[in-house]
Amino acid sequence: MLGRRHSRPIKRGKGLTDLDDHRRHRARIAAKKVRYVTEFFASLSSKRAVQHYVKALTALQDDLGWRNDAVVADQLLRTASRKSSDAAPGAAYTLGYLASRVAADHQTLKKLRNRFRRLSTPH
Repeated sequence: MLGRRHSRPIKRGKGLTDLDDHRRHRARIAAKKVRYVTEFFASLSSKRAVQHYVKALTALQDDLGWRNDAVVADQLLRTASRKSSDAAPGAAYTLGYLASRVAADHQTLKKLRNRFRRLSTPH
């Protein structure tokens, strides 16, 4: 079961840095499910192997999570600026900041995905 779950974020994460928001979110959900399965079966594997695997998986999941948060924030900020002209300057600044963070973190996401992809499941 863990092996099957392990392959899903890898499959869904092909070209992860270039995926659209929806596909990247699906990769995040797949990573979350792998972590749940790993933690459920943790007692069947060595503690060290599980910790190493979960650490890499959590880092990938966290990075995907803040990117998803940026997508949601983008939608909310655009709505706020349309509804209130007073909110427009702050929303524009924040949108620019979030876009620059996502662009600057391109290599980090690539590195985290490759790190996870190289791992084997704990046994």
